[in-house]
Amino acid sequence: MASVAVQKHDVHTTLNFFKPNADGSPAGPAYMARPETFERPQDTREVVIQDVTGDEDMFSLDRHGFQYVKRASAEKDFVDPDRIRDVYYKEIGQMVKDV
Repeated sequence: MASVAVQKHDVHTTLNFFKPNADGSPAGPAYMARPETFERPQDTREVVIQDVTGDEDMFSLDRHGFQYVKRASAEKDFVDPDRIRDVYYKEIGQMVKDV
Protein backbone atom coordinates (compact mmCIF):
# COMPACT_ATOMS: atom_id res chain seq x y z
CA MET A 1 0.00 0.00 0.00
CA ALA A 2 1.38 3.42 -0.95
CA SER A 3 1.67 6.01 1.76
CA VAL A 4 -0.20 9.26 1.37
CA ALA A 5 1.86 12.44 1.75
CA VAL A 6 0.39 14.75 4.35
CA GLN A 7 0.94 18.45 3.87
CA LYS A 8 2.88 20.07 6.70
CA HIS A 9 0.72 22.22 8.93
CA ASP A 10 0.96 24.04 12.25
CA VAL A 11 -1.63 23.55 14.99
CA HIS A 12 -3.21 26.39 16.97
CA THR A 13 -4.16 25.16 20.44
CA THR A 14 -4.34 25.95 24.13
CA LEU A 15 -1.83 24.58 26.63
CA ASN A 16 -2.33 24.59 30.39
CA PHE A 17 0.76 25.01 32.54
CA PHE A 18 1.05 24.57 36.29
CA LYS A 19 0.76 27.93 38.01
CA PRO A 20 2.83 28.04 41.22
CA ASN A 21 1.38 29.53 44.38
CA ALA A 22 1.79 33.32 44.47
CA ASP A 23 3.52 33.17 47.86
CA GLY A 24 6.07 30.64 46.63
CA SER A 25 4.79 27.87 48.87
CA PRO A 26 4.77 24.34 47.48
CA ALA A 27 1.63 22.90 45.95
CA GLY A 28 -0.46 20.70 48.21
CA PRO A 29 -0.20 16.93 47.85
CA ALA A 30 -2.26 14.98 45.34
CA TYR A 31 -3.74 11.68 46.51
CA MET A 32 -4.71 8.92 44.07
CA ALA A 33 -7.88 8.06 45.99
CA ARG A 34 -8.97 11.70 46.15
CA PRO A 35 -9.33 13.18 42.63
CA GLU A 36 -10.35 16.54 44.08
CA THR A 37 -6.71 16.95 45.19
CA PHE A 38 -5.60 16.86 41.53
CA GLU A 39 -6.94 20.37 40.93
CA ARG A 40 -4.13 22.88 40.48
CA PRO A 41 -4.09 26.51 39.42
CA GLN A 42 -3.32 26.80 35.72
CA ASP A 43 -1.70 29.32 33.45
CA THR A 44 -3.49 28.90 30.11
CA ARG A 45 -1.69 29.98 26.94
CA GLU A 46 -2.73 30.11 23.31
CA VAL A 47 0.13 28.65 21.27
CA VAL A 48 1.08 27.50 17.81
CA ILE A 49 2.69 24.07 17.68
CA GLN A 50 4.91 23.90 14.64
CA ASP A 51 4.89 20.86 12.42
CA VAL A 52 8.52 19.70 12.15
CA THR A 53 7.84 16.83 9.77
CA GLY A 54 11.01 16.20 7.80
CA ASP A 55 13.09 18.35 10.15
CA GLU A 56 13.17 15.99 13.16
CA ASP A 57 16.95 15.58 13.01
CA MET A 58 17.43 19.32 13.62
CA PHE A 59 16.33 18.99 17.28
CA SER A 60 18.57 17.81 20.10
CA LEU A 61 17.99 17.20 23.77
CA ASP A 62 20.88 19.47 24.77
CA ARG A 63 19.76 22.44 22.67
CA HIS A 64 15.96 22.15 22.58
CA GLY A 65 15.01 20.07 25.64
CA PHE A 66 13.56 17.30 23.47
CA GLN A 67 14.74 15.03 20.73
CA TYR A 68 13.09 12.78 18.16
CA VAL A 69 14.22 9.18 18.22
CA LYS A 70 13.01 6.53 15.80
CA ARG A 71 13.19 3.06 17.27
CA ALA A 72 11.02 0.00 16.80
CA SER A 73 9.64 -1.72 19.89
CA ALA A 74 9.20 -5.43 20.46
CA GLU A 75 5.89 -4.54 22.12
CA LYS A 76 3.15 -4.14 19.52
CA ASP A 77 -0.16 -4.54 21.36
CA PHE A 78 0.17 -2.42 24.54
CA VAL A 79 -2.63 -4.32 26.28
CA ASP A 80 -0.74 -6.40 28.89
CA PRO A 81 0.55 -4.17 31.73
CA ASP A 82 3.16 -6.77 32.75
CA ARG A 83 4.53 -7.00 29.21
CA ILE A 84 4.56 -3.22 28.86
CA ARG A 85 6.56 -2.92 32.06
CA ASP A 86 8.89 -5.85 31.30
CA VAL A 87 9.51 -5.15 27.62
CA TYR A 88 8.59 -1.61 26.61
CA TYR A 89 9.76 0.23 29.75
CA LYS A 90 13.12 -1.55 29.57
CA GLU A 91 13.47 -0.58 25.91
CA ILE A 92 12.71 3.05 26.74
CA GLY A 93 15.22 3.00 29.61
CA GLN A 94 17.90 1.69 27.28
CA MET A 95 16.98 4.23 24.60
CA VAL A 96 17.44 7.10 27.07
CA LYS A 97 20.86 5.74 28.03
CA ASP A 98 21.83 5.41 24.35
CA VAL A 99 20.83 8.96 23.44
